Amino acid sequence: MKFAVIGSGAVGSYYAGVLKRSNNEVYLLSRGKSLETIRDKGLRVITDETEFIVRPDLASNRADDFPKVEVVIVAVKAWQVRDILPEVGKLVNANTVIIPLQNGVEAYPILKEIFPENATGGVTRLICYVESPGTVRQVGFTPFLEFGREDGKVTSSMEEANIALLKAGIRSTISRDILREIWKKFLIMATFGGIGSVTQAPIGVMRSVRETRQMMDRCMDEVISVARAMEINLGQEEKEAAWKWFDELPFTSTSSTQRDIHYGKQSEIFDLNGAVLRLGAKHSVEVPVNLFIYSSLLPLELRARGKIYF
Repeated sequence: MKFAVIGSGAVGSYYAGVLKRSNNEVYLLSRGKSLETIRDKGLRVITDETEFIVRPDLASNRADDFPKVEVVIVAVKAWQVRDILPEVGKLVNANTVIIPLQNGVEAYPILKEIFPENATGGVTRLICYVESPGTVRQVGFTPFLEFGREDGKVTSSMEEANIALLKAGIRSTISRDILREIWKKFLIMATFGGIGSVTQAPIGVMRSVRETRQMMDRCMDEVISVARAMEINLGQEEKEAAWKWFDELPFTSTSSTQRDIHYGKQSEIFDLNGAVLRLGAKHSVEVPVNLFIYSSLLPLELRARGKIYF
């Protein structure tokens, strides 16, 4: 099967690597040092069980260099989704399946507006990071991917994509309630990323300090309230599952948003806690904890984006 992966960060590199290892055609849209290294030495993937190097069929910074594909995996950061829409358009035909894997809740609506017949909502759960340009390390639990359409329709193209993902060793499934799945992850990421960024503490500390744990709990309550106002089926069951996930993470775990804030990079804070604020305002839901998180981190985010200097 022909896959295009847009973005060679941790998530994009991991999926490009495992898909190519299972003999799919893989076209990787990359740039900078990562692109140079992948072209020269290949893409290196390290997991707890194995290590391998693969070469995508083509790595380029231009989607014009790629053929039309059967699946497009969008693995850029949430704030970059609008910018790559023209590149996505060069890769799709009538039957192409688009799977976005951003942490927020707004990528799918953006893609669906432009590609209503191709776009699906996507969720991935994995812990991985770029160890060096062209090298990605995945740790912990086996990565999981879920995708589906808002209307619950399952096309033959989606079924074929799912089979290819499963053959690559990815725990993939097609959801008939993808908005709920997206918000289940959002519940975790807005809390983990937002409060982790404010405290700059690993999850083991956050869940152990009583006051911080209480703030995490209130943050999740606010996300659930916004979801319910939008008629998305999120509630106590999802909150308990999130706590189970938090409590079982390795003590030293941090979120990608937290790491980006720490190192002075652009983060997804606009797309996590910022999205809770925007959607809360739209649906008349007060979200004071998320307002505190967003307002606290905003100066650092604006500095990272070159908007202010200090």
